Amino acid sequence: MIYTKAKHILIATGGRAFVPPNVQGAELGIISDQALEINPLPKSIAIIGGGYIAVEFAGIFSRLGVETHLVYRQSRPLRGFDEEVRDFATQQYDLHGLHLHPNCSPTKITKRNDGLCDLEMDGHDGALTVETVMFATGRVPNTRGLGLEEVGVQLDKRGAVVVDTTSKTTVDSIWAVGDGMCAPLCGTFFLCIQCVYVVHQQLCVCPHTIMWHILSVYPMCVCCPPTTLCVSPYDIHAYTYVGCGIFVCTLFSPCVCPFACVHPPNPPSHQSCQSHPRGVDGGHGLLQDSVWKPTNCPRL
Repeated sequence: MIYTKAKHILIATGGRAFVPPNVQGAELGIISDQALEINPLPKSIAIIGGGYIAVEFAGIFSRLGVETHLVYRQSRPLRGFDEEVRDFATQQYDLHGLHLHPNCSPTKITKRNDGLCDLEMDGHDGALTVETVMFATGRVPNTRGLGLEEVGVQLDKRGAVVVDTTSKTTVDSIWAVGDGMCAPLCGTFFLCIQCVYVVHQQLCVCPHTIMWHILSVYPMCVCCPPTTLCVSPYDIHAYTYVGCGIFVCTLFSPCVCPFACVHPPNPPSHQSCQSHPRGVDGGHGLLQDSVWKPTNCPRL
């Protein structure tokens, strides 16, 4: 074992896919780590989950010609997104050929003699028979065995590190970013780089830099037809106290400057946001040919 000393420690251990322990035969399914290594492609797949990872993989497999079933517990996928966006996206997923199974909770996976899998679910009549079952049911932090609680670092019930508005833990010299910390959208690219930026500012530039004031508008992209980008808090209830707006994008391109996060004073309507005088440039991409939906918030 190697021991070292440091004035400051940054925890960036990431996370791992979570598989519900109450599903019998869960070991017969795959997770996102294995999904891109499937060879040959299955003829049919059931993806369990209603978040953006589940939706994106459903889009990938569907576009590759795989009969794709999306199984989720809610009435619509993308919980936490704007309700109108969820309604529109759900309609489009159905039109694009995804087989949607709302209000369903998987209970058991059984391997048949012909190699197919029977997926049994509460809320679904009979078993769903597919070649492959994939779990996209969230992620849990990789904090086990680090001895964090022994030195005073507080963890939540999932094992995520509790941080303040500067990504600092309950120990002044220990910081946390990424999947390992307890914060909204902690695993997204944009929030991760913003947190690293804030920690750097705290330690090397300005010790009074905080994180949440630059996250009052931040992008969240779902890369499945229709491509959807919400520039908003992840929790829909946060609209009451954080400045935000929502975009439904028809074009999407890689970002140029990942640290830019701008409040447009006069949001454009039915025009290119990229051509707007101040523009909107976020951690996931530039918005083009987008529709701005303003929200009633005094901070805009």
